[in-house]
Amino acid sequence: MKGRICLLLGRIKVFSGDIMAHETHHTSHHYAQKEELPEGRLALFWIMGAVSMLAGAWIAGRLEWVLGTTALSYYGALFVSFLLFLFGGLAWIGVAVSVAHHKG
Repeated sequence: MKGRICLLLGRIKVFSGDIMAHETHHTSHHYAQKEELPEGRLALFWIMGAVSMLAGAWIAGRLEWVLGTTALSYYGALFVSFLLFLFGGLAWIGVAVSVAHHKG
């Protein structure tokens, strides 16, 4: 069994096909159809990435250790900020990859 994983903007789709000796070339492989995202969806992912980056920067910028702050809340907020930065970066990378595949 041969499997390929295609990751596109956070969506994981698994494509697999069985290869047997007696099957013809056309029936032995399942080809992944190339999905094109509409421009509105690309803009939505781009804006979601920007909002995520803004929220992550806002949390990280306002984060400080004051009286009454526990280690769990401080590092938890830092971790949430980091996750927001990661999501924003992945959204922007996904839009860039989609545009590059569409043009290329």
